[in-house]
Parts: sequence; C-alpha cells; structure tokens
Amino acid sequence: MFKAVVACVITEKDVNMWRSLVLSWFVVIYWRSGIEAAKIKCNRPNEHYECGSACQTTCATLGTTCSIVNIRCYDDCYCNENYARDANGTCIPEEECPQNSTRARRTRQTVQCNRPNEHYECGSACQTTCATLGDVCPIVNIRCNDDCYCNENYARDANGTCIPEAQCPPKSTKVTTTRRRSCPSNSHRTGRSSK
Repeated sequence: MFKAVVACVITEKDVNMWRSLVLSWFVVIYWRSGIEAAKIKCNRPNEHYECGSACQTTCATLGTTCSIVNIRCYDDCYCNENYARDANGTCIPEEECPQNSTRARRTRQTVQCNRPNEHYECGSACQTTCATLGDVCPIVNIRCNDDCYCNENYARDANGTCIPEAQCPPKSTKVTTTRRRSCPSNSHRTGRSSK
C-alpha cells in the first residue's frame, strides 16, 4: 500500500510570519501567567479576588447596568454577592446602602445553585465546560449574566455537572477529513510516495 507524502516549500517570508505569530503568543501567555502569579490579595471583609467586570458594585450604582463592554476581564477585588461598596470603599450588605440614593435597587432574579461545586455569579456569557476548557469566550459581555457557574478549577461535563478540570476527558486532536491536503497558495507542492 502506498501513502502519498506531501511536502510544502515555504518561503522565508512565511517562516518569519510564523515566527512572529509564535513569539506574540508566547508574549501573551507569559504576560498572562505573570498576572496569575501576582494575583491581587483581597483582605478586606466581604470581598474576593476575581477577574470580572470593569464595573464594581457600589451603593451609588445599584440598579444600573455597566456601560463598559468587557473585552477582557479585570483583575480586582470585588464585593461578595449581595454586597456593595459604600463611599469609603468598604463592602457592606446592599440593604445597608443609603436609602436616599436616587438609583433603584437592583432586583436580581433569585437563581438557586444547589448542585455540587457551583455558585451563583453575575458573570460571563460563556460557561466553563470540559468541551471548551482553555478556549477564550468569543462573546463580548455588555452586561453580566445571572447564572450558576462552576467553582474555580471545575468545569461542566457533558451531563452539566461541575467536575474537577483534571477529570475532564482530553480534547480530541484527531482531525478526520476526506479532502486532500494542500499547501498554502504561496508555496508549491512536491510529491513523493512511500511504502
């Protein structure tokens, strides 16, 4: 049985383009890993670290929608659920915010998150699932989404259960195709056969 081996001749310009692309991805990964290594310490009461919305929940903004479109998340300390920052920057229960605020109180639909390893959050439009683990969410948030999200280092399996990411099945890298392989348009093919 003969197998066709296709070799593509790539120009120096192509090599430089790929080198630049790989280098830029390395820089992004290195930069992002630096952020992860230097996570912000959230030591004040009723707050937690999160890479979240550009808008903080404050007493002055209760009932409003964040007008900033999230293109990326923001590393910061955020108030816990049902807490808001007062004028001093302290997270207090929302019901303790001054009543004379001209803004309407936020009325969230109560979402019950009763399954293991999940929590309520107003977060991304994309859930962390085993199938999408490591992918970047392609949706730009205009507002956060009230939903149940898996806890940190957990992802939803095919049954919708939050499981440890380490227990997710490996992503398939096998590509099945019936099309013939081809070289980029700016290169030429050389063919040879092998047994």
